[in-house]
Amino acid sequence: MKLLVKVLDENAIIPTRAHKTDSGLDLTPIRYAKRIDSITHLLGTGIAIKPPKGYYVDMVPRSSIIKRGIMLANSIGIIDDTYRGEVMIPIKLDNSMNEYMDLIQQRLPIVQLILRKLYTPEVEVVDDLDSTDRGTGGFGHTDSKIGRQ
Repeated sequence: MKLLVKVLDENAIIPTRAHKTDSGLDLTPIRYAKRIDSITHLLGTGIAIKPPKGYYVDMVPRSSIIKRGIMLANSIGIIDDTYRGEVMIPIKLDNSMNEYMDLIQQRLPIVQLILRKLYTPEVEVVDDLDSTDRGTGGFGHTDSKIGRQ
């Protein structure tokens, strides 16, 4: 199984794993691409990708980016198997972009690409769902029971 990578820019850094057993391939931005709003920016990677048939790619932040005040703007980016454009990294910054241009100059990977199996279930509308112990308890429901006897 292979993730195909097309180099769009001679400065592109091919995604790699730091260790053979790593789940994700480190992805490095090589250029500033576009400002979306005052804190949201797109960084270009200089590559396009094609996952194997039946797979897609999740773009997730590397844990180390928190040290730099950066967040992936959409939490997890999904790259569908039919997208062939440049892989862009959407980031949110807590300071001005100028303070973070060193990411590009230092060629530091800030996200990982993780290959995922594609499932496309059919949607079926039903009148009822089965009952569970949790029921309709949502956001924080489990935490509210911690410490109770």
